[in-house]
Amino acid sequence: RVEKLSWRFAYLGMAGLGALTAVLSARRTAQGGILLAAMALAWLLPRGRRWPVVVAFLVLAPLAFVVTSARTETPGSVIDKVFFDVHNDAYSDPRKSRFYELETAWRTLRDKPIFGLGPSGSFKVWSQYGLEYHAGRFDYVHSGFGHVMLKLGFVGLFFYVGLFVSYLVYVFRHWRSLPRHYQGLVAASVAAFAAQMPNMFVGTPVGEIRTMMVLGLIFAIPFLAVRMAKRSEAGATAKAEPPLASGGIAVAGRA
Repeated sequence: RVEKLSWRFAYLGMAGLGALTAVLSARRTAQGGILLAAMALAWLLPRGRRWPVVVAFLVLAPLAFVVTSARTETPGSVIDKVFFDVHNDAYSDPRKSRFYELETAWRTLRDKPIFGLGPSGSFKVWSQYGLEYHAGRFDYVHSGFGHVMLKLGFVGLFFYVGLFVSYLVYVFRHWRSLPRHYQGLVAASVAAFAAQMPNMFVGTPVGEIRTMMVLGLIFAIPFLAVRMAKRSEAGATAKAEPPLASGGIAVAGRA
């Protein structure tokens, strides 16, 4: 808890600057991440303290749509402009879809779905039309989970998803028993975890070393918080215990 009003404004300013940076970037993974982080934080906060986060969400969500649609030259509604590479109709070229890459990769992966193509494996491409952004390299896809599956198949994906599930199970197992100041630390971790989800689904986080290092830090924070809370509790208990009898030997009592 921050008592000084100046520090509160400083923290709010940093949070606002970070949120606006993500929203005004027009990168949909960043925009979706900051909105998911706000939803996660609002869910963890007590009911009476959720309103600032809810207000921020109601401001940032429309702003994200306006900014992204304004920077897209695709004709149509705001929804069509924001999801220009997702929306398909009878007149759309499916090779321009964001999911065309994943469909192409699956045609190769389906021959080795259990263990994948291996660390150096690449999916086969018969025409680079619609995949020009790969620049001839087809050893990755725009999906963190899809990338793991491409390399390690369903087996690797199972263990990779297991890391995320284990993280969430650990957080909610210890959430209510943590002191308030440690809950704040864990809440920040959960918000950051939620912010990573759009990138994990439709980005390229696995090949980015810094992104994976940040993800590892996010995973580690709840374990560190629980460990520190237990050490603080043990220290407080030791201080509260009565001193030993003279000579260093406690006397339990005599009959």
